Amino acid sequence: MTRGDRIRCLPLLHGGVRQGKAESGASPSSDGSARQGEAGSGASPSSTVAHDKGRPDLAPPPPPQRRVVRGGRIRLLPLFRRQRRASGALALSFSAGSLPLMKIMAFSRLRVFILGAAFLLLLSATAGEMGVNYGVVADNLPDTQSVVRLLKDNGITMVRIYNTDPAVLRSLANTGMKVMVMMPNEKVADAARDPSIAGDWVWNQVAVYLPATQINGVAIGNEVFDSAPALTSVLVQAMKNVHAALANLGLADTVKVTTPIAFSAVDVSFPPSDGRFRPDIAWSVMKPMLDFLDQTGSFLSMNFYPFFAFNDPANQINRDYAVGNPNNPGVQDPKTGLMYSSLLDAQRDATYYAMAKLGFSGSSNNSLGLARGVPVKQSVPESGWPTRGQVKKGGRLGTRVGSDGGAATVANAQAYINNLINRVVSGNTGTPLHPDADMDVYIFALFNENKKGSGPDDIEQNFRPLLPEHDQGVRI
Repeated sequence: MTRGDRIRCLPLLHGGVRQGKAESGASPSSDGSARQGEAGSGASPSSTVAHDKGRPDLAPPPPPQRRVVRGGRIRLLPLFRRQRRASGALALSFSAGSLPLMKIMAFSRLRVFILGAAFLLLLSATAGEMGVNYGVVADNLPDTQSVVRLLKDNGITMVRIYNTDPAVLRSLANTGMKVMVMMPNEKVADAARDPSIAGDWVWNQVAVYLPATQINGVAIGNEVFDSAPALTSVLVQAMKNVHAALANLGLADTVKVTTPIAFSAVDVSFPPSDGRFRPDIAWSVMKPMLDFLDQTGSFLSMNFYPFFAFNDPANQINRDYAVGNPNNPGVQDPKTGLMYSSLLDAQRDATYYAMAKLGFSGSSNNSLGLARGVPVKQSVPESGWPTRGQVKKGGRLGTRVGSDGGAATVANAQAYINNLINRVVSGNTGTPLHPDADMDVYIFALFNENKKGSGPDDIEQNFRPLLPEHDQGVRI
């Protein structure tokens, strides 16, 4: 995720933009341009995967027959119990009370602690799902088979990657895990320009892995407005071309197309009812994007990091409110009277209000105007909290946090991640504006990535909720 200028806001809800987290597919370029993502560390050097005719599990689907992707069985740990959703789909649930700290062998000679009581990922019957981001901007990560074993051993059912790395996707085959893949920023312009290029990419990077690998989503670029602004005008067309290619293969119902957006796209965030998208993208990009997402049954992907608003001393935000602890004083929207008990919900509703200003709002159901039936669902492809480090911007040291009792601490990370997971577990995922809203969230991130940022004291290297036993860690 790259960071742009501070977004306009009033105190208490500054939408703080993360600095330096571009993850769209390549390591830093020699000319000093912004890193375009993750493929530079651990991904195949080729962006096109040749179809492996010797692998029947990777055989592409015969177009145009529609295929319904079915994963393997979900491994249930003893803490889970099975239940059936009304639709007949399998749901997993467990008590959101205190679970014992679990010590597991993640891979050879590395012992890790699960961050939270509820970090075992599950599908909530009514609220949404939780997953984890698997980034590879590092030179000290375990092999892909060990990573997949770690995910499976902990009941994780949803993972997001920042490329289409063949080794990762093949390792995830027949695991039952849902996988979100990404078209890197450097491929977006060509996919927008030529539908056949988008079609080739879909065939070689998505279709060949189905149905063995349960790919259920394609992210087009990563935080394009900030990390690759030159692509802003062609982003929606690239999304349309990729969707059309999926439709041609009968995959559009099972593989959805979206694009991760930094919260900096919301120009004003407080009060939430004043939420609006930046004027340079609101009607020209966000409106046609929302039309596309609505028409295809997809979702708006927004990356929320309350940490950055809390970290800005100018905002004077209450800690309990920032991390979502219960029984905090909360913040009231003076225009609607709605009370917010978490900064995350205030940011989510600011986004909903921004959508409403473009004609996408739910129908009013009471005198307060609370909305139901959100036409375009929000998904959260990234949310997390650093355990230590400093915020750095433009190569200069920003607000010092961590060791001096600032925002990036183990206690704050533990509280934020715990509260986020427990909300999904309990089904309490609505917002004051949209009480019935669900929330799919990918926790950032599975590993600390030592090639990010400017060094080990940069928060960009300290977002991992699973930490080696000898390191500073978080327990939920």
